[in-house]
Amino acid sequence: MCGKEKINRQRWKSFVREQSALITITSIPESYFKSEKVWIDFLIHGYIDHHNDQEKYSVDHMSDSDYESFCQLVENYFEYGFSYFTPLAFRNQQEIEFLRKKYDE
Repeated sequence: MCGKEKINRQRWKSFVREQSALITITSIPESYFKSEKVWIDFLIHGYIDHHNDQEKYSVDHMSDSDYESFCQLVENYFEYGFSYFTPLAFRNQQEIEFLRKKYDE
């Protein structure tokens, strides 16, 4: 593993550790946070599409309060400095537009 990959992995682990309370509230399975690649897969699709997934969880399973916490977690993710991309897991275009305006430089 090269130095950049190691730094990125450590950064991801720090983010997950710092956001652990919010992660718990979202009801998203813990396995979705095992790597940033799995998390990105979830954000892109609203479910895990390109990785092994025993949970079969999706944003459609979230209660309204879980979803609010999820939206905050995603905002915190980009605020933490991870590269912006359009998270299509959101339920409406307004949430996507808010993040795009705030983080897409």
